[in-house]
Amino acid sequence: MKHLNQANTEIGIGWGSNRILLSDADKDSIYSVTVPGFTVGTTIQFKFRIDGAWNGKEEFPGGGPNRVYQVRPDSNIIMVWYNDVALQTGQPVAAFTPSVSQFFENGTVLFRNHSSGRVTDWLWTFEGRTPAFSTEREPVVAYAHAGVFDVTLIASNGELSDTLTL
Repeated sequence: MKHLNQANTEIGIGWGSNRILLSDADKDSIYSVTVPGFTVGTTIQFKFRIDGAWNGKEEFPGGGPNRVYQVRPDSNIIMVWYNDVALQTGQPVAAFTPSVSQFFENGTVLFRNHSSGRVTDWLWTFEGRTPAFSTEREPVVAYAHAGVFDVTLIASNGELSDTLTL
């Protein structure tokens, strides 16, 4: 299934030569399509487009990656979010993982943000780092000294927030 908020949504076979429209029969913004004729074990590549155009509104625009799937002998239901961005609803829940667990002298760390819910703002606090704060979604942080330091993320949406310290 494919989640899109567009009335005319499609996939193309042969990179657009034969368009197949997705449908949203119950109007819940979850689109689906059945594409028969694939052989078990076949690897297919696909990408979704809005309004049938390669105009920058397609999934992963600018030559971005294709989705890859190998046809299985059992159920072949593929469930994805457009551009892998899930609809963010509900209360914010702060979540993140660092790319390393111990910080090295003059080392850099990427903090992957896994927050969920409706989040519009992030406030990071980094112990042992200068500057000590960031509002980026996934900051890369440099540490001058080796050690183990606390990191706090506050994920918020202007009304509600959630805090996680690791």
